[in-house]
Amino acid sequence: SVTHVPGLLCYLCTRFGPFSTHPSTVAISYSDVDGGQSSVYVSTNCTLNWGAGMIDANPLFADPVKNDGHITWNSPCRDTGDNSVVTEPVDFEGDPRIALGYKADMGADKYWFHTYHVGRILPGSTIDLKVVGWPTAPVEVALNDSIVDPPIPTPHGDLFLSWPPLWYGNVGKIPSNGILTLPVTVPLTWSSGDTYYLQSLVGPWGGPWTWLTNAKVLVVES
Repeated sequence: SVTHVPGLLCYLCTRFGPFSTHPSTVAISYSDVDGGQSSVYVSTNCTLNWGAGMIDANPLFADPVKNDGHITWNSPCRDTGDNSVVTEPVDFEGDPRIALGYKADMGADKYWFHTYHVGRILPGSTIDLKVVGWPTAPVEVALNDSIVDPPIPTPHGDLFLSWPPLWYGNVGKIPSNGILTLPVTVPLTWSSGDTYYLQSLVGPWGGPWTWLTNAKVLVVES
């Protein structure tokens, strides 16, 4: 599935010059297409199969201005994909495409417990640390310079960080859009090539909707 494609084009395949053409067929389903079917140009002798689950809606990306294409809690692409056509168990970030009985999402991103950042890791710079989870859930974040391999299994997912961490604290609650954004200043004491790891706990420990996120790797740039 494709998340909010800005118009699809179906062109004839040209072989041996402009006067020799071959018909082509495009099938699309469970996708968010800007402008809907009427925005799609279908050339002569081509066929567009407009399948089930097609929508034309704002995908509600986290922050398009900063090229953050993660979908938010209220996105029409969340839980509206087709589980039967999922060929990979995880998305581009390693999150499960089908999680805890939920449906797959449209697009490359699965809305799931996740920690990531936007911005360059430079001493003194400000990045946006982001944590994905259920709205209203409390969030705790831990930072360390080493991880456990293999990770330690827990009732709430795998613990990747070595314990005790260098820093650990409650950073707030997931807002209504499902992504907590935390402006963070990179310490001036960090040097080029230094590597740190972040992991978040979304929800109170022992809760039914509590989960440990991935371990986000932070490498200081030069």
